[in-house]
Amino acid sequence: MPTQEERLSAFEQTLTALSRDIKDINHNETMLLGMSMKQGEDIREIRSNLASMSMKQGEDIREIRSNLASLGERLNTSDQSVNSRFEAQDKKLDQVLLLLNTFTAKPGQETE
Repeated sequence: MPTQEERLSAFEQTLTALSRDIKDINHNETMLLGMSMKQGEDIREIRSNLASMSMKQGEDIREIRSNLASLGERLNTSDQSVNSRFEAQDKKLDQVLLLLNTFTAKPGQETE
C-alpha cells in the first residue's frame, strides 16, 4: 500500500497533467471560437456579395432584354424598308417588261 506521501505525489502529478490538459482545451476552444467568428464574418460578406451580384445580374438582364427589344424593332423597320424597296423594284421591272413586250415583235408579226 502506498504511503500518504506517495499518494499525494501521484495526486499532484495527476492534477498537473489535468491542469495542462484543461489549459490545452481552453486554448483550442479559444482558437475554434476565433475561427467560427471569422467564418461568420466571411459568410456575411459572401451573402452581401451574392446579393450585390444578384442585383447586378438582374440589371444586366433587364438591359439585355431592352437592347434585344430595340434591336428587334430596328430589324422589323429595316425589313419593312427592304420589302418596300423590293416591291418598288418589282413594279419598275414589270414596267420594263411591258415596254420590252411592246417594242419586241411577236413571231408572225412584221413591222413595216
